[in-house]
Amino acid sequence: QNGEVDIKPEPISHLKPYPDIYASKMRIEINRISYDASLGHLFAAGGDGCGYIWDIGASKLVGNLCEESQMVSTTNCAMNVVKAIGPNSELSCNNCVLTGGDGMNNPLCIWSGKDHKLIQSTPIGDDSDKQRSNQKNASSWVSCIDSDDTGRWAVVGGGSRENKISGGENGFVQLFNLQSRTVSSYKETRETIHDIAFHSHSNKVISIGNQSVVSFWNSTDFSVGQTGRAWLSSPASFCIGIHPTNDM
Repeated sequence: QNGEVDIKPEPISHLKPYPDIYASKMRIEINRISYDASLGHLFAAGGDGCGYIWDIGASKLVGNLCEESQMVSTTNCAMNVVKAIGPNSELSCNNCVLTGGDGMNNPLCIWSGKDHKLIQSTPIGDDSDKQRSNQKNASSWVSCIDSDDTGRWAVVGGGSRENKISGGENGFVQLFNLQSRTVSSYKETRETIHDIAFHSHSNKVISIGNQSVVSFWNSTDFSVGQTGRAWLSSPASFCIGIHPTNDM
């Protein structure tokens, strides 16, 4: 009445947490989680540099993503983000899991969601970029990952500490082809990227970071730069929420 909505609280006493997830004795900082409904597994990125896998139906820990972590530079560094890619017959890796973290050379890793084995570790940047190739001492970290609706493409964002000659910090966005497991395009940004997301309705990619701006990118090529920007009142943003059916 008169434009007012009567909202009644919904009791949640009937909801019960999964004990092995809620009362884990590992005492590990969890930085990000992702769920694969086809496997019924919840993947978590840990602050100890490992990923952890829970079977939701059985309510138990069933594996981790660090048995072969000695092969990559993220050992003993934080794993910042995890993204589960569901089954796709066109991919050479069904039920892939992407993880990103802090590391000198290979902060982006691809794992098998079924046997939890490391498939590939990938450095940040494009090898054809001479400026990037000359920055041998650069250290990058991945802070966000998203995949498109087809499961063929992934977008990655994060930051980089440049060498002493260049100085300062900046960020990057990277488009990754999951079929060929190669970098399709890469672009450095002024801001450190906090979150990135596909918007399938507009064929754009949206990114935010430690500056008061929202950036819009062509979903097939980042090298041309932003296709648009929107300024915010807040000095930084941390999370993107996409409405699946319209331009919001």
